Amino acid sequence: MTATLERIALTAWPALREEHLDGWRLRFAEGYSKRVNAVTPLPPHPAALEPAIDHCEARYRAAGLRCLFRLVEGLAPEELDQRLAARGYRLLDPTAVMTLALDHPPAATEGVALHDEELADWLVLYARATGKPLQGQAVHAAILSRITARRRLVSLRLGGEPAGCALAVLDGAYLGLFDLAIVAARRGQGLGARLLAGLLAWGAGQGARLAYLQVLEDNAAALALYRRLGFRHAYRYWYRSA
Repeated sequence: MTATLERIALTAWPALREEHLDGWRLRFAEGYSKRVNAVTPLPPHPAALEPAIDHCEARYRAAGLRCLFRLVEGLAPEELDQRLAARGYRLLDPTAVMTLALDHPPAATEGVALHDEELADWLVLYARATGKPLQGQAVHAAILSRITARRRLVSLRLGGEPAGCALAVLDGAYLGLFDLAIVAARRGQGLGARLLAGLLAWGAGQGARLAYLQVLEDNAAALALYRRLGFRHAYRYWYRSA
């Protein structure tokens, strides 16, 4: 399941450019988002790890990026983490992948409607909710434009004003949830749960059977929200940064 879900998730959040080294995925997106600017080592692995690491370092150096490895529990070679640590790579952002079977998804809150947004309008709301500058969202827009599965960019509005946003990517039986953000003045009101419940109900109605998301292991508030909705830990990954 881990390998299948990883490949689905990598497709749902595409890089601007990707290279392969056996099963290793070298992804590049001008430094925006670690997931699309890192090596994800998937099987089959190169026969020799040290030359493979050297190759990755050279390719990211040529792209003007720090070399970053994304190590997935159960899929990366067991000794790779130790090899990278010995080279001085720092451990970053342990992350949980959580899943929810959609045979009985949380019911969407009655009277709460999700609004589909055009990409440009959604990016304005995302920048507002996250505090990230809009002028820095060009690569984000390019990533979203490259999604080949069914993409849904939504907002949740209160009194006609956008209060939050999220991205859902539907790929067959899999529903990926990304970029959940609530406007600062509206946080703590249960809007994240309402937004996600609406997307889960929609995905189940479109034939999805499993929802997944990724969350930093130190984000206690988000973990509690996802657990209340029924999500459970599936596996974890972490980064090693040169």
